[in-house]
Amino acid sequence: MNRTLTAEFRKLLYQRSTWWLLLGATLFSILNTTSAVASIQSVGKQLELPGLDTVEGLRDVYANSMAAYIFALIIGIMLSTGEFRHNTAVATYLAQADRRKVLGSKMVVAVVAGLVVQLVATIVSIVVAYLYIARYPHADLQFGDYLRFIWAAELSGAVLAVVGVALGTLVRNQTLAIVGALIWLLLIEGLLVAFYERIAKWLLTGAISSLLDIQFETSYMSFGRNLLPAWGGTLLLLAYAATFAIVGMLTTLRRDID
Repeated sequence: MNRTLTAEFRKLLYQRSTWWLLLGATLFSILNTTSAVASIQSVGKQLELPGLDTVEGLRDVYANSMAAYIFALIIGIMLSTGEFRHNTAVATYLAQADRRKVLGSKMVVAVVAGLVVQLVATIVSIVVAYLYIARYPHADLQFGDYLRFIWAAELSGAVLAVVGVALGTLVRNQTLAIVGALIWLLLIEGLLVAFYERIAKWLLTGAISSLLDIQFETSYMSFGRNLLPAWGGTLLLLAYAATFAIVGMLTTLRRDID
């Protein structure tokens, strides 16, 4: 198991795409947080959004700092589908015949990668947003608020990484798996969270949103009113990780390696 785990870490670290994804995740989080500030300043009053001079407004801004969890999902998918894309699956499973150990190692590596990517991207984007917000009159957040964003980022990164590995075992075509996952996560679930919270609270995006404990309501929209409590969202995310891990494991054990 130790050799298999070491081999999977090397596969992750030696790929240039890993470091590009880390850079992309950081830039994506920075763009999300800074654009949220710009949006509040430009159209916040028209949309009745909380301003930077309110705690609610700052929480809305900093919540965007954890948006890089989609990159943890991509890393997880690449870890499992990469074996088939580069035709190394046969060699990998010949070196370690126990498929459970191979998949388990990939999930461990994916979780570590998801934690690191989210930690770096979230902290950097919070710092950049803090410096950007300093240009305007603004309220102050408690230190616990920042810890909440980091905790939400870490949990979402770990869970989405496991989901990505499991998804890659089901859909071995890397491009199809990544594109399909992003469409579901960013488009379909995003729309459900925005307009159908009673259903969306049981989805991945809804569970992640519940960790932030952010609520607001305007004449145009509402957010967070029907989401699960933070502890409920945590349990739901862990349940997602366990379910996908079990499904991925069972699928790997039954399918041919070609």
